[in-house]
This record gives sequence, C-alpha cells and structure tokens, in this order.
Amino acid sequence: MESKILYRLVSIINGNPNMVETYTLDKYDITGLNDNPHSRDCLQGQPKLRGWYGPMYDGESDGVTVIRYESQAAYNVYST
Repeated sequence: MESKILYRLVSIINGNPNMVETYTLDKYDITGLNDNPHSRDCLQGQPKLRGWYGPMYDGESDGVTVIRYESQAAYNVYST
C-alpha cells in the first residue's frame, strides 16, 4: 500500500505567511525530480517545482509524511 504524502507550500503574501496544503501538485510546474542522494528517503523522487525551494521534510501530520516547499520570500524569512 502506497502511503499518502501531504505537500505544504509556504509563501509570504503582503508580508503575511500563507500556506497551502494539498495531496497533489498538478497545478504547479514540475521541473524534475529530487535525486539528491544525501536527502531523506521520503524526499527521493519527489517533484521539484519551478519558483519554489524544496522538497524539504516537514515532519508528519496524523501519520502522513509532509513535504514542504517555500517561495523565495518564505525561504528568506524562515532560513535566517
């Protein structure tokens, strides 16, 4: 049985945090797949999205793995 993955997309809109949670990334421009051998197993083969940093592991929610993507603005805020 394949486990579900929750995708969390975090951005900053008008200076305020904004988060979208989804089980599908079909509305986003996928530019490739994560092939970094040093990343977690759950990140292997996850999509890379145009204009977003990620994929990043963001824990679990009710037993479901959460994969996080950040806009440039969110990355600047959360990575300092």
